[in-house]
Amino acid sequence: MTVSRKDAIKDLLGELPFTAELYWLLRQRGKPIQSRFLLKSLENSMPELAADAQLFAKSAPEGKNIFIFATLHYWIEHAAVLGMALAGLGHHVRMGYLPFSDWQKPINRFDLRRQNIYARRVLEGAGSLLDVVPMMNGYHDNASLPEEMLGEVRHVTDY
Repeated sequence: MTVSRKDAIKDLLGELPFTAELYWLLRQRGKPIQSRFLLKSLENSMPELAADAQLFAKSAPEGKNIFIFATLHYWIEHAAVLGMALAGLGHHVRMGYLPFSDWQKPINRFDLRRQNIYARRVLEGAGSLLDVVPMMNGYHDNASLPEEMLGEVRHVTDY
């Protein structure tokens, strides 16, 4: 399999710090990349969902600590809505995610980092309802999750 020049450049840029972030800010101007990784439904409904959940969370009794993990764009949307509903019931929800659009197709690190930035921006719309934890290498804090849970996340990620 030959690697195209464009893919080789993306592989190189994917390893350099802040290249994807600068590209995101200067060239993409906050728009999602041209791929299947789209969170448009979540992005469009996030303000209303977050406002409703915040309203219920104010009067909800103290709940449990819950961790939700998702990968693939459609599961991230589902997990975010579920997490906000649980937060509205009074639970403290931490949501980890991996920004993949297709588990069968490899993706270069540059595009993966751009998808991660896009997902983070959309999930920030949940405000204090979700404690968002990007699980992509270089963006997660291993100290914030118990070792047992990290092992489970690695195991599920293999699937």
